[in-house]
Amino acid sequence: MDSGVWVGAAAGLVGALVGVGGSIATTLVNQRHQRAEAHRSQRDKLTREAIDAISLELVALEELARSFPEDGASEEIARPYRLTANAHHNRIDMALVRLPDRALAERMADVLWASRLAFQSAEGTHADRWLAAIKVPFEGLSCLGAYLREDSLPTPSRFTQASIDHRMAYEVSGERQSRGATEARELGAQ
Repeated sequence: MDSGVWVGAAAGLVGALVGVGGSIATTLVNQRHQRAEAHRSQRDKLTREAIDAISLELVALEELARSFPEDGASEEIARPYRLTANAHHNRIDMALVRLPDRALAERMADVLWASRLAFQSAEGTHADRWLAAIKVPFEGLSCLGAYLREDSLPTPSRFTQASIDHRMAYEVSGERQSRGATEARELGAQ
């Protein structure tokens, strides 16, 4: 055989192998991209479902707050409202774990804490708690809307800021109590 035939056959074979290799590489890159896109799409879907669930619960809390009994109502009358509010709060809490954005999840946890205080606490006046129970769900909806619009989250309302301060004081006092108990155990062991 002529050497030109061998050179042509070798070049053809090398060209075919390069083509096959390129095709395989392109397929792998496309599959990886499709998997990443499917993952992003699934994450976005779960986020939308969580935001929808949280939004519905916040609206339900606001409606419940508007029908909350007047100041001085017996515990027998107020208890069903508190239990219903607690059920809404628990469903919001469960949906918060599906939010991928940490800042939004933390902010919504603050809003949830403020709402729990508005419905469950005996601190402050009835009018302030009632107003907070109505206003805080709207703050939560504003935060969710800002996230969806890709805006910065609004600043906390005075009700949410007060509940953040309350929680921080509670956590600090709990930490102090915990530290005090540890020190007492250490002193007792000596």
